[in-house]
Amino acid sequence: MRAPGTVIGPVVDAKQLEQNLDYIRIGREEGARLVAGGDAMAQVDGKPGFYLQPALFTETTNAMRINREEIFGPVATVIRVRDADEALAVANAAGPPAGRHRAQPLRHRHRQRRARPASAEARAALA
Repeated sequence: MRAPGTVIGPVVDAKQLEQNLDYIRIGREEGARLVAGGDAMAQVDGKPGFYLQPALFTETTNAMRINREEIFGPVATVIRVRDADEALAVANAAGPPAGRHRAQPLRHRHRQRRARPASAEARAALA
């Protein structure tokens, strides 16, 4: 079930949909837990296409292909960590493409939490 007003478009073609479904299968086989979505749909709101319900995996590790390879579809993964330092280590260990895109925002948020702005204007700028 999707939230009202949420629009998820189709993937580009049948080949891409099959590749996304293969990654979902691989994730399960490697021990990840699929907690939401992951099913193909022939149509959405009466419009035919190559749709995939957005998939969310938990209980994943950096060693899993779903975290190591780029998936061109609505597939997200969660790697549980103890703290920001472990999050940075996990993101940096992932390597491109995942590490390159994940580590920078994590570093920024980590610095934000430790910063103590002197003024209300500075605090507002960090929000």
